[in-house]
Amino acid sequence: MSVKQLAEEQFVDKWRSNTFFYLGDILVITQLKETEEITAYTNAMDRFCKLAKRVCGAKVTAGIGPVCDEIAELPASYQGARNAVSYRVIYGNTRAINIAEIDPQGSAEEPWEEQSIGNILKKIKTGDEQALKEAVKESVTQLSGRGASLQKYQIFITELIAEIFRFGTLNGLNLDEIFSGTGDIYREVLQMESPEALENWLLKTGRQMQEMIQNGRQDTTKSFVTKAIEYVREHYADSGLNVESVCKNLSVSTAYFSTVFKKETGKTFINYLTEYRMEQALDLLLNQDEKTYVIAEKVGYSDPNYFSYAFKKQFGMSPSKYKAEKRK
Repeated sequence: MSVKQLAEEQFVDKWRSNTFFYLGDILVITQLKETEEITAYTNAMDRFCKLAKRVCGAKVTAGIGPVCDEIAELPASYQGARNAVSYRVIYGNTRAINIAEIDPQGSAEEPWEEQSIGNILKKIKTGDEQALKEAVKESVTQLSGRGASLQKYQIFITELIAEIFRFGTLNGLNLDEIFSGTGDIYREVLQMESPEALENWLLKTGRQMQEMIQNGRQDTTKSFVTKAIEYVREHYADSGLNVESVCKNLSVSTAYFSTVFKKETGKTFINYLTEYRMEQALDLLLNQDEKTYVIAEKVGYSDPNYFSYAFKKQFGMSPSKYKAEKRK
């Protein structure tokens, strides 16, 4: 956060930039007035890296992708920036590295390994088991079909496992549960005897991660439905209580909340709220001998007539008649 704030101070106004977080990195998108400004911009970013070390105590390497003429070229520029950062092993960190200066030919080219691994992780996140199976098979087939040397195979496996752990961390997955008891996971995968063994291992791992993500989503939805129910029980007497106020309290959209609430409870939020208010109204009516208008106010109805209407719709008779019937 400190580095991002410093970047905003240095670039937002002077260089017409926007900054944001993406996959654990800080991204800066800058609109240059002319292409030739890239040299001055690279120098400014280099000074920023050194400033970040002094001010924030952070080692920052800034990768700069090729200049774009169109928005559609931004993904290639982003990939070029990522590739530039990887050159820190040669040029050192705490500096800006412009991909166009060190690798003009391959600045925007994404290695097939990165594409392949990224595709597998994307399929894991979507939860589509068949799509995952196809992505894994394609990746292993590509690896075998390219006649990769042992060294390239080792690099692919190392990057694959590193990205799996990074993906798991970003998505809050407990990877110890998946890899527990396997010892050195790098060693185990590197010593697999065939492409089929690698494919089976990768598919099994991917399915386990899909299941964890799905269970996590279910826990999240159940959690906010539970919170919504608790909120209703605490605030049902508030006549202003509605789906919007509950969603504001939970920080979720009304559309998403309404869909999940009905899926989890089998009722719409309004139906649940009405039923709960009627339960409380019955207790007040039968056990505390309250007047109808008092009961209406205590269960969240500012209009006694509307309360009587809702009560009759729920129980088939007016509050006074219901009370008389129960006392016979």
